[in-house]
Amino acid sequence: MFLPKHAALLLLLTAACQSGPSQPPPTVTVDLIYGPTCPNSAAAYRTLQKIQADWGTRPGAKRAQLRVNRWRVPENALPTPATVRLNGYPFPADSSLPVRLSGYSSPTVLVAGHSVTGTAPQPGLPGCAVLLPTERLIREAIDAALPPAR
Repeated sequence: MFLPKHAALLLLLTAACQSGPSQPPPTVTVDLIYGPTCPNSAAAYRTLQKIQADWGTRPGAKRAQLRVNRWRVPENALPTPATVRLNGYPFPADSSLPVRLSGYSSPTVLVAGHSVTGTAPQPGLPGCAVLLPTERLIREAIDAALPPAR
């Protein structure tokens, strides 16, 4: 079938408009709750940095963006005074700890609001976690939180 030059262009533009704007992929949120004086906080932080750094090479990266928040437990909630460094390793915090995240031990990693170790927040002063968020647990929780493949 022969179409004039302008008709073919019009068909292409119409098809592009009908498909609509592309939506950004959904976001999987990971929250690290830590106290800088807890000895395992640095390892959990480094593990999350590694996961975030290689996220673009993972199959799930096309289905969701990964957002990592870091929350420092307030100094008055720690068993010892907080410092900004642990073994020389700096700990940035995104902001003060929201109420919805209070009561968790340090370090705790939440993926989509759920602890990767299955622990629940406890009232009172949080301490150092007994169950640690390993790389395997964090990756499995992220994979489980991904939207289904299309």
